[in-house]
Amino acid sequence: MEPVTEGDNHHDRGHDPENAGTQAVAVPARPRPGGGAAAPDPGYRRRAVRVRLAPGRAAAAPNPIVAENQQPGSSGWRITLDETGGPLKAERHEIEGYASLTSVNKGAPISFMVSLSSNAQYTMDFYRMGYYPTGTNPDGTPCDGPCGARLMQRVGPLNGVKQATCPTTTTSTNYGLVECNWTPSYTLTVPTSWTTGNYVVKLRRNDSMLEQYMTFVVRDDAGPADLVFSMPVTTWQAYNYWGGAGNNNVGYSFYAKFNDVTNDVLSGTPARTVSFDRPYWLQGETDGAGEFFVYNYSLVRWLEKEGYNVTYATDVDIETNPNLLDGRKAFLNAGQDAYYSATMRANLLGYIGRGAHMAFLSANSFAFRIGWDSSAAGQPQRRIIYNNTPSIDQTTMPWRDLSPTQPENAIGGVMGNGVADNRPLRVADASHWIYAGTGLSTYTSGTPITSGPGQNAIAGIIGFKFDARATTDPSLSTYASFEPAGVKAVARSFVPATDNGVNSYADTTLYTAPSGAIVFSAGTEQWSWGWTTV
Repeated sequence: MEPVTEGDNHHDRGHDPENAGTQAVAVPARPRPGGGAAAPDPGYRRRAVRVRLAPGRAAAAPNPIVAENQQPGSSGWRITLDETGGPLKAERHEIEGYASLTSVNKGAPISFMVSLSSNAQYTMDFYRMGYYPTGTNPDGTPCDGPCGARLMQRVGPLNGVKQATCPTTTTSTNYGLVECNWTPSYTLTVPTSWTTGNYVVKLRRNDSMLEQYMTFVVRDDAGPADLVFSMPVTTWQAYNYWGGAGNNNVGYSFYAKFNDVTNDVLSGTPARTVSFDRPYWLQGETDGAGEFFVYNYSLVRWLEKEGYNVTYATDVDIETNPNLLDGRKAFLNAGQDAYYSATMRANLLGYIGRGAHMAFLSANSFAFRIGWDSSAAGQPQRRIIYNNTPSIDQTTMPWRDLSPTQPENAIGGVMGNGVADNRPLRVADASHWIYAGTGLSTYTSGTPITSGPGQNAIAGIIGFKFDARATTDPSLSTYASFEPAGVKAVARSFVPATDNGVNSYADTTLYTAPSGAIVFSAGTEQWSWGWTTV
């Protein structure tokens, strides 16, 4: 594990359609029920600190990711803009859908369920998300900068119909569960020639031209790779409150009851069970792709631009595959990866125990213990259970609240400690190898310097959720004994009481496990924002 550095990047989360990742970076950090932090102001300049997780850059020897990104890309994955510059995004159930699986191995089938508000023809465009430095726009002109995806397959026009209302459970068992049983609209047998990656299906009505996404991962279980990048789909689903027009637009997440058209929080109890058998619809992320474009896509682009040999997976694969990291060197996540079952946690610890490095480019990871259940149709790992109510269930609640306690800092060295409003990351020890070549200085006191001579901080990285060490935060001292030996804080970033209720610090740490695995924890959801303009 060795450091890699990057010069200043211009960080722009505006709505410029020519900005790579328009849908990725235009949406703010998700506002939570009761409010929350917005996205950083456009124009931040950052010096991003990169951590190389495998010796030797994969580009030195061609690999499937390098070969894939040499293919012609397309910017057609972006939501189309109308004549006024507004997105032609379906926001009232005009067209929407979901996949039968969160991930599928090459050569295997996956089905897609699509519903329209009224009968119409529609198309499905399958895109593999990546870097793709060259290619074309939909009008045939060259992409301005990287295209960001490759069009793999176009399906249609298909005849679309309004599918059945999805039953909602309002009894104590599975309260708030909205689970669809829609008829498959299209089944794809994934070509063995397709490269592992995160794929987006762009749905488009042929009459109104309104668009929405579906998302899934293509795995390559037999293919060699250095890195495994896992999509945190259990957390995406935890925040999903899609209910559907047949339910008067009322849906439930683990956080609240919502109207999924107005996005208003409604009076009522949050869900205790949620389902993957429904479209994604989250606060601030109403494009149907979960949180992929908020926290994950920028890291996908950077990894593939740099030529790392990366393979892709989801939380469900951590549950089902204890050998996911066999033959691989490191595991990565991004954003928030909070909802872990007992099996997922055990498998993650097993990966570390066998020497796999960890890059938790995230916050609040593995904080909440969940259970799994099969769908009404009997498909496993389609329902997520999180009661957080001891009188009902003493097993699905924060890991730190279990008896005996199993706090998250036992794995990552840090644990969730609040929210922050785009605060600067402050360098704790510029002599550490992680900062080699950056030119950064150690922050000691005063106003953080975020650019120019003496730079000792990186603007806007700390937020929305952040983590802290239990050994240095009095409010977490109960869990201090669970911190692994040798944890080192490489950044310690102040979060004022105006953000979090009390003055706090976000800690960015790493340690070496007895197996030799290096475990890095960013301690912030927004770490990946340093790569949004790659």
